[in-house]
Amino acid sequence: MSEPGAKEINSDAATWLVRAHSEGWCEEDRKALDDWLAQSAAHRAAYWRLKAVYAETSRLQALRKPQRGGGEKPRKSAIPFLAATAAALVIAGVIGAATIDFAPPPSETYSTQIGGSKTLALRDGTRIELNTATSVRVLLTAKQRTVWLDKGEAFFKVAHDEARPFVVMAAGHRVTDIGTEFLIRHDPARLEVAVVEGKVGFDSSDPASRAQPLQLAAGDVLVATPHAITVRARPREDLANELGWRRGMLIFHHTTLADAAAEFNRYNSHQLVVGDEAASLTINGAFPKNDVMAFIRLTQAVLGLHVEDGRQRTVISR
Repeated sequence: MSEPGAKEINSDAATWLVRAHSEGWCEEDRKALDDWLAQSAAHRAAYWRLKAVYAETSRLQALRKPQRGGGEKPRKSAIPFLAATAAALVIAGVIGAATIDFAPPPSETYSTQIGGSKTLALRDGTRIELNTATSVRVLLTAKQRTVWLDKGEAFFKVAHDEARPFVVMAAGHRVTDIGTEFLIRHDPARLEVAVVEGKVGFDSSDPASRAQPLQLAAGDVLVATPHAITVRARPREDLANELGWRRGMLIFHHTTLADAAAEFNRYNSHQLVVGDEAASLTINGAFPKNDVMAFIRLTQAVLGLHVEDGRQRTVISR
């Protein structure tokens, strides 16, 4: 996977800056920002440069003389929003307005820990089921329904509204409801969209992208990476197995041991490591997503593999 370019880094930095001045900012958000800043010097440089622009904008705003005539002062609660908006306008002039979505920051953030799950019942009748280690931001207004899937996996059962399309933003792409149920999984190197019922529209959220918009129907599974976008049809049974996590289960059908272990690792702090000689062996079965030991016992009893337990991980080998 190639390193992000300056345009993407600037866009991410601006998004963090606007979020940092929104009312929903919390300690978890601060830690996530610190992690992003620690990833590279380019991240820190971009963020500090834009923060300096924001500080200058705020200073100039404070120096403005009040208008004569005793106009009504803005409410105190509105000041952070106005300052963030002003900063967004200046930043847009610095790095190019087309690279950043400066919609007001979402007011509701929801997340799950490793192994956790959560179901959201939105005011419009839509239900969102969050899988392990997932984070979403939700913005519902009289004219807009937008969800940002920042990481993880979520199943959407959308209450259709022609006047307010339901849009999910993830990994630089946009998924638009056309009356449907669908799954989106956002991993660091790939994005997967699986349509269970109805249809969805799929396109890039970058105005400069040359990728053609697509329409996906029930049974279609789209996988997007930095290098390609592929679409293929999958049987309903396969999609049902992939959604087994909604019932607390992981379902494997001719799945390699390496892939099965990787799935268990998404849900558990105790990690599985599969040796190269055993990685291509295949298994079938259904397991509670948090029951690592049941999976380990199967590899011993059925496949006759060697197991070496440690405090933080278990190594499975031939």
